[in-house]
Amino acid sequence: MKLLLINPGRFVRDSYIFPAIHLLYIAQAARRAGHEAQIVDVPYLINAHPDKFRMDDESIFDLIFKKEFDVVGIGSVVSSYFYCEKLVKRIREKRKGVPIIVGGSVGLPIKDVWAKHAPVDFLCESDGELVIQKFLKHYPHNMEEVRRIPGLHYLNEEGTYTGNKVELPGDLDYIPFLDFDEVDTEYFIENGRQWIKNVLGERYLFNENERFLPFIMSRGCVYKCTFCFHFHNMHRRHSPKYIADNIEMLMKKYRITALQVIDDLIIINKPWLHAVCDEIIRRDLKISFFSSGGKPSVIDKELLHKMKRAGFKRISYGVESGSQTILDVMRKQTTVEDNLQAILWTREAGIPMTVNIVFGMPGENERTMNETRDFLIKLDLTSKEYYAALATPYPGSPLYDQVKAGGLVTDTHDYLFNLGGYGDYRHNLTEMPKEKFIRKVLNVAYCVDRAYYLKRRQYGKTAALTFIYFLRSVYYRIPMKERIKVRVRLGRILGRIKR
Repeated sequence: MKLLLINPGRFVRDSYIFPAIHLLYIAQAARRAGHEAQIVDVPYLINAHPDKFRMDDESIFDLIFKKEFDVVGIGSVVSSYFYCEKLVKRIREKRKGVPIIVGGSVGLPIKDVWAKHAPVDFLCESDGELVIQKFLKHYPHNMEEVRRIPGLHYLNEEGTYTGNKVELPGDLDYIPFLDFDEVDTEYFIENGRQWIKNVLGERYLFNENERFLPFIMSRGCVYKCTFCFHFHNMHRRHSPKYIADNIEMLMKKYRITALQVIDDLIIINKPWLHAVCDEIIRRDLKISFFSSGGKPSVIDKELLHKMKRAGFKRISYGVESGSQTILDVMRKQTTVEDNLQAILWTREAGIPMTVNIVFGMPGENERTMNETRDFLIKLDLTSKEYYAALATPYPGSPLYDQVKAGGLVTDTHDYLFNLGGYGDYRHNLTEMPKEKFIRKVLNVAYCVDRAYYLKRRQYGKTAALTFIYFLRSVYYRIPMKERIKVRVRLGRILGRIKR
């Protein structure tokens, strides 16, 4: 059979994109079972070839319908639903009878939305590699077996979804090494280089010829933070030997010098991570790691020093708040003191780090935000060393269930079509007026940077920072529609200056 896998778009343009490795895994599993598979990566197309492809015209659909396919798979996060619905309806119009499988958080967590607005045939909550091989083996001649596939939910005669219990192997070594040959590898390597260089601002950590690809050592997370979503509270791992062998393959085949580890939670099983680092050190692999997925309450000094020896050049910690009140609201199962100690140990080990902060949770007020501000100042960070996100309730998360039960959201379908961004924070969960909250987020960044510069007696930078903060404060007092006009005018002015 011929499988078409689609990575849907979320934004009209995105500065930095990465290979659709979730679909690469599935495509390669289908081929191992004797089937054909191809991928349409919408974010890549509209970013790498903006002269040919756009999300708001027919160019992507024209490409899709030039292809031959018997089955369609769509996989992404829930914020891509607005595009997925349009995509599904277009496939139904052009290719009647072709089964559609949707996976990721855009699938099962919003099964009622799919059933009502764009019924797809199947929703997947299991490892896509396992599901697709069984599906292609039995579809369409043995639908009884299809409906028995673990982790696959099918649309029943009543128009709702019926599914089976998931069966997940704890050992991920059943998955062969991922091959990047079918994607524009050099494009993604350059994107990875620019992301580390510009977004993280850590130019001193690597040379201009560093070659990056994303890398997965484990899957899943055992925690239940209220703002997050996971299908299963499990942490499943590749063996240290598998990981080291995979790294050697990537270094040899793609001349990789650095890997961006994108695991949900890499620092959770310390014996396993110790063993991974030991294997990398034993083989003397000359590779650098830029890792997310750090749980501060689990880390210790011994592991950090070993990670440093193994090549970890940066760790991103999910700190989320400097207020214990908010950490408890989030169910983080950690303390402010745990986070502080982990960051100090990381700094002592000589590993640069960034921290993730989420502002705007229920119960957030001026006091809790001041506690986060003081925490960041105590750490002697700048606003470039912490990533500030605004709390957004995504369907599937406990936070979304909470705001829906409270009446802040009444219709999930409408909600998914009206998610705002940083400058358009639409669903205020705090105890403060929305405008005051947004200004406070900006004020925290200003105070953190100001404290950093004053400590180093960099008075010129302090004065410039104060001027920029004033301009931003004025900007965010302007209504959203007027802000768009301001951005357009500024864009025109900058364009003239560049010419």
